[in-house]
Amino acid sequence: MLNDEPLSRASTVGYVYWGCTGHLARYKMHASARVEGRGQVRSQWEYYMMRNIGAYETIRESNNTVAVERKDAETLPDRVKQGAIEQAGPPTPMLSKVTKHLAAAGIRITLEQEALTFKFEEPEDTSVSLVRPVPHPWLPEQTLMSIGQLDDIPGYDQVHEANARLERMLNSKAPAHLIQKTETLLQAYIQLLFDRLLTPDDLRFRSRVMFTGRSVVVPGEEVGQAPLQYDQAGVPNEIAWTIFGPQIIRELGNEEAVTARTEEATETLDRTMADSWILLMRAPVVTPTGMVGFRPVRTLDRAIHVHPFVCDLMNGDFDGDQMALYLPMTAAGQEEAEEKLSLVGHLKREPELLLSFLPAKDALFGLVLHIFTEEGRQEISQLAGVDIPMPAGYLNRIALHEAMQIVLEKEGAEKTIARPDQLMRRGYEAARTSGASLGAFACSNIDRPTPPIDDDPASWMIYADELVGRIAMKNDYDNTETGMLLLASHSSTRANTQQIMRIVANGGGVSNADGQSVPIRHGYVEGVTPTELFALAHEGLTNIASAYHLNDLGRRFSEANHPQAPHVLSRAMRSSHPGIVFARAAAARESGPLLDVDARFFVGLPVP
Repeated sequence: MLNDEPLSRASTVGYVYWGCTGHLARYKMHASARVEGRGQVRSQWEYYMMRNIGAYETIRESNNTVAVERKDAETLPDRVKQGAIEQAGPPTPMLSKVTKHLAAAGIRITLEQEALTFKFEEPEDTSVSLVRPVPHPWLPEQTLMSIGQLDDIPGYDQVHEANARLERMLNSKAPAHLIQKTETLLQAYIQLLFDRLLTPDDLRFRSRVMFTGRSVVVPGEEVGQAPLQYDQAGVPNEIAWTIFGPQIIRELGNEEAVTARTEEATETLDRTMADSWILLMRAPVVTPTGMVGFRPVRTLDRAIHVHPFVCDLMNGDFDGDQMALYLPMTAAGQEEAEEKLSLVGHLKREPELLLSFLPAKDALFGLVLHIFTEEGRQEISQLAGVDIPMPAGYLNRIALHEAMQIVLEKEGAEKTIARPDQLMRRGYEAARTSGASLGAFACSNIDRPTPPIDDDPASWMIYADELVGRIAMKNDYDNTETGMLLLASHSSTRANTQQIMRIVANGGGVSNADGQSVPIRHGYVEGVTPTELFALAHEGLTNIASAYHLNDLGRRFSEANHPQAPHVLSRAMRSSHPGIVFARAAAARESGPLLDVDARFFVGLPVP
């Protein structure tokens, strides 16, 4: 029975043992709108994703405007209270850091009229004045006389000690070979210091961002009395007040009301959130949909609520995964969140993403069951906006995808994306009321081949192939023990013939973590041995790793993403020894306009 209504099919009941992960939202949730808070990090991976889809304003915000490392970052919350925030100009904190480190090495960077100029110049804040000039570690033909001070770089103590020792030897007229030995040691310490002074990591995109939060993610069915829409995300109450607080103060002109969270302030918060966009990110970003824009809705718990659509798109699920939350602070960032980073925006850019929005697993299985009746077939066709062909006699994801592609071409992304949402909800409802489940004696009516009597994995593989063939031939979907499992397999909703074989009797051989082939004699119904279980677990993890490695979308984050332009900064960004690139540019007093997209973003210039 479900809600006092009888289930339409026999259902297996019994005890269920749940595993519990240690990801409690109360310990994972945090938010920050200030420098001293725990602002979320955006790295090179996120940069590539945003650059490749053209989310340029979001890049400018995260790497410059709201970056914690900016000198004026402490005043940002107060500036938000006073009025709208515009994109900050150059330099970015990344360029400022590189400029400071190069200055310590005697190289000066000047930005004028969107062009960088490089030249050698003695550091202003000298930490070490060398008693003897030495070849510059990055350009031996250039003489190094002094080294600037950097408090965050280790290695100065050794240079100071070696330099002082050389000075004492020169003053005491020590033997030449001892002076030479000490001078060589000094040069070695200087080389070690300069190796730390500028590394490839210093030329990569990375920033800690203000007005951000993080928490455990959960599926959002309802927020308050209303169902969570596909373009909405539930934001925990504490995160909402933290990141929207300065804006609410600006709207009300009354900071005390916001601190007290009065009724007026709460209404203003909810209204402001309804008119805003936030960005959710599931790290690591390995696909163009790793960051998605949503309309925020305030919730009273500690978790971030998202639509099930998000799982496939953002490489996440609900077993304790966390998501980072960002609030775009500029008008341009808000506009871009809707146009380029929302679910509709992603689908407009890449129509092939439609497959990721379609109902899957239990939701799809509910539709498969519902469509067996004439009434159900008509309802699903109405929800889909098109008749769905079923040449095999049942619904599957391929048929649904082909039908929705027709709808996408006809109705466009915004109208189309609402249809899978309706289908998913109807599918879940149908699955819940069906009672369909895996019986305790699954596939007991299948005539199994005679199992091998030896431990030869090859014999068990032959056995497995024959068993799979026999399972694939079955189509008695009304059978109490077998029907639902076969239908789930044939419709590709919750299983395939290989998985059914594993449930029923297993068979075949798999390699364990030591590379040894293990015959699998038992199925999950009768219970696998520990040796078989560990081998199967190793096989599963290996397959996941292979699929992840071969994912074609991974090409977006390959070496091809490195800047290819001939500008000095671009050359340094793809070099394993960027200091050498800058030193040669300084020796030639190289100067040139910043035309490369990556270089312009690194400096803090807008990209046309």
